[in-house]
Amino acid sequence: MSQRVLVVGAWHLGSVVGACLADAGNQVYLWDQNKSVEEKWSQGLAPIHEPGLSDLVNKHWKKDLSWTSTPEIVASKANWVIIAYDTPINEQDEVQLQTVEEGAQRAFKSLSDKTNVFVTAQVPVGTCRKFRQEILRLHPGWHGHMMYQPENLRLGEAIKSFKTPDRMVLGLDDMSQQETLAKDFQKLLGNETTPLNVMSLESAEMVKHALNSFLATCVVFANEISEICEKSGADAWDVVSSLKQDSRVGPKAFLRPGLGFAGGTLARDVKTLSKFAKKKEDINFFNDLYAINDKRNQWVVDTLKAQLGTLTHKTIVLMGVTYKPFTSTVRRSPALQIAELLAKEGAHCRAIDPMADLTELSPEERKNLPFELMKDPLAAFENTQAAVLVTEWPQFFELDWPQIHRLMSEHVLIDTKNHLAPKNILKGFHIIIPGKPTKKELL
Repeated sequence: MSQRVLVVGAWHLGSVVGACLADAGNQVYLWDQNKSVEEKWSQGLAPIHEPGLSDLVNKHWKKDLSWTSTPEIVASKANWVIIAYDTPINEQDEVQLQTVEEGAQRAFKSLSDKTNVFVTAQVPVGTCRKFRQEILRLHPGWHGHMMYQPENLRLGEAIKSFKTPDRMVLGLDDMSQQETLAKDFQKLLGNETTPLNVMSLESAEMVKHALNSFLATCVVFANEISEICEKSGADAWDVVSSLKQDSRVGPKAFLRPGLGFAGGTLARDVKTLSKFAKKKEDINFFNDLYAINDKRNQWVVDTLKAQLGTLTHKTIVLMGVTYKPFTSTVRRSPALQIAELLAKEGAHCRAIDPMADLTELSPEERKNLPFELMKDPLAAFENTQAAVLVTEWPQFFELDWPQIHRLMSEHVLIDTKNHLAPKNILKGFHIIIPGKPTKKELL
């Protein structure tokens, strides 16, 4: 039976949630207080690129999926209200809940007594319990339920990860109703086959913090091993490959020498746990983890300086601006951070990317971009001294590498993802890959 759903927050997460729920047979209404998001949706366009998302939107737009400018009216008649913001963070990767709270409050004011609320926005542990208390304050007779599903949408494959996840986690405010509520939740998502782990609201919120912090730990661990391998004559890629063959680690382990974690997703949860850990004087792990990762992109600068000497007046090409391939998101991407570090050394950065959307940055950020985004990839390499592959776009395989070699004045190429080097298309370049030995002497 079709459910009437209001999705509050309609950028990346909310777009995917809304489109997938419409595809599951629900009547979905989207709302977001962000005017640029509203402008996109008013044209029937998702505000961000995600593979498969436009197809779903086109399939259901104005039928099962639509925009509302009156979330209060929809909430008063909805079976479900879903809080699906991409939770903002500040420059220190700390959660900023104001937008989420304001949007949720607007929907909560007009909830019917039977409306269920589930949060999938990334929020600090304890937030959902506070939301529940606020609803009861506004509606003492409310007998709907508060639920939490940790967001697990991977950029570039978000539709797949929503529809066919490895497992689902559901936090409930009333464990005595778990069988009924779990079935209601599964029917809403159109997924009654994926294993479902049911737990309290707080446990489910903590799952998200713990998972992302574990993945962040793997990233930092791989990079620390990588630096030791470079100096000891070992190959970190061989080491990591062997680790993944151990059943206690596994082939999908988040172990890959390269850059630090970026984009804010992992950092947000590391910072959240670090904040909680401050209440315990002897827990320094999460704070140290963040600090170690924060220094990782300096490796690119140090490596370029070792190869080129001073970076003053040198021109560097950054290959890839987006946070990950197959998405248009550039906010808090590694390329931005690396370009800022290079600019401090006096270098000029050019960048190429097949899909980067700079409009999601503020006018001030666009005005002060630390790189020049080039439309013509070949022109970007003219009279440059080095290139750094930051995002592993497959389009980079198709570039005319012999011509690029002729255009560059020096031929240093840092392949941070070990993406191009294995294809043997970089003849004549001095290729540097994180984790590959750079010194003959052993530690």
